[in-house]
Amino acid sequence: MPSNNISFEDKPSLFLKITGYILVLFGLLLTLLISSFFLIFVSFGLKALYRKGTAINTKDKKYRIYGKLLGITFGQWKQLPKPDYLTLLAAKESQRVWVASASTRVENSFYKINLFYNETEYIEIFRCEHETEAYTNIIELGKILNTNVFDSIHQKWL
Repeated sequence: MPSNNISFEDKPSLFLKITGYILVLFGLLLTLLISSFFLIFVSFGLKALYRKGTAINTKDKKYRIYGKLLGITFGQWKQLPKPDYLTLLAAKESQRVWVASASTRVENSFYKINLFYNETEYIEIFRCEHETEAYTNIIELGKILNTNVFDSIHQKWL
């Protein structure tokens, strides 16, 4: 029996997961043995383990944007508006990084899937770094929601 829920969640690297768990365990151990100052390691570890995602329940026509930490999911279900269309966007975010007196700008390219409704309002459904993953997900979601899909990268309807 197929599931009624579709979930899109951040995919952390194995390195980030391991680092998060080590920081949490190391921080708790040092907090118990030495000082509460080491709770800062716990907070950094929990930040590394925190995930964001979007879930859509196709049967009840609801969605939620959620956070997930150590297997516990936080977020409220909301009524899914009637979609006008889905769109695929390519975007970049940049961040200035300072080291001593030198700085540089680091850019990160990614792809977003947005669900548009009421002509101008949208819900960000998914974000990923790989174009093929974005195309696969948007085409599958378009079929499930029975809505049109617009590729804003190549300016065409799929």
